[in-house]
Amino acid sequence: MNRNLFDRFIDLFYLLAGFILGLLVIFESIDSFARYLFNRPLPWSVEMAEYALFVITFFGTTWLLREGKHVNVEVFIERFSTRVKRHIRIIVLAISCVTLAFLSCFSLISTIDTYKMGATVAKMLTIPKFIFIAIMFFGYSVLFLESLREFIRELKRYHKGE
Repeated sequence: MNRNLFDRFIDLFYLLAGFILGLLVIFESIDSFARYLFNRPLPWSVEMAEYALFVITFFGTTWLLREGKHVNVEVFIERFSTRVKRHIRIIVLAISCVTLAFLSCFSLISTIDTYKMGATVAKMLTIPKFIFIAIMFFGYSVLFLESLREFIRELKRYHKGE
């Protein structure tokens, strides 16, 4: 399939999410062995796992939407005709676009505010809080763009009578 730059961007971050997941598995395995064989756990591993899962979520969600692999409530929707399903999909995508646009704007404002305040997340590691909110902004923004693209695609199909 011929992929444009945006699709390649989505693929890149999906691959990064997979790479991070691989690292998470390796470090959690090392932590388990260190804990149970040597009674020397990696003190930062649980916190890093939390951060990794957070990043994986925001890096991988757009790929899932594009590929149609996100969660659907098919038990409810499958009872309707194709035409009604199309209407529901258009409505859901419109609501998603509005919601994601709001979340993108709000997370951008929050990123700037937390950066200016110098807020940190202080657990075992101390990390600037704006980094996490910037990841949210990135994730919401890219997901918004993909939702908008899907919404436009569905409207075109609808108007063509497909």
